[in-house]
Amino acid sequence: MVEQWIENPCVGSSILPPGTIMNTKVNQLKTASDLENAFNEWNNTLLRYTYARLGRKQIAEEIVQDAFVKAWRYRESFDPKKASLKSWLFIITINTLRDHFRKTKNKRESELHENFKDSTDIKGDYETDEKIDFVFKQIRHLNERDQNLIILHYREDLSIEEISSVMKMKYSATKTAIHRAMNKLKVICNPVTKAKN
Repeated sequence: MVEQWIENPCVGSSILPPGTIMNTKVNQLKTASDLENAFNEWNNTLLRYTYARLGRKQIAEEIVQDAFVKAWRYRESFDPKKASLKSWLFIITINTLRDHFRKTKNKRESELHENFKDSTDIKGDYETDEKIDFVFKQIRHLNERDQNLIILHYREDLSIEEISSVMKMKYSATKTAIHRAMNKLKVICNPVTKAKN
């Protein structure tokens, strides 16, 4: 399957529901079997992250597929002493996403100027999908670093330590940056808070 996927990255790409967990512990990328295990374990996590940043499933799938192809191509550069395979794959995915944003800068700028359709207090009840969708649409109004911090921590459940590794930040700086990013998101999502500041 992995060989087929490398030749045709569109094969086998789907977003499983959040919380789908693969139980393998992969921390190497030397063989096609290692790639398949890494793909099975982290493909859905990387897709959810990328989809949360973009809001477009097809493009998110393409970016994650490109990231796995790059990981396979540059597998010799992976050093498990410097980062876990999961962190390394996130770094590749984030860099691939940055490349995408550079290529589509004008389109993204127009999205940033889109009017808010609704307002909500993000501390409030998240029971409806519309509110969750609203919050994730508003995340796109934050700068790239703040988007990464919030999505990695709250959507992908990465620990502060894992986020520190992915973002190349100190632990305490990461914790503070997540708190500040959430405060910025609260202001964006709640015009009443914005008016008070």
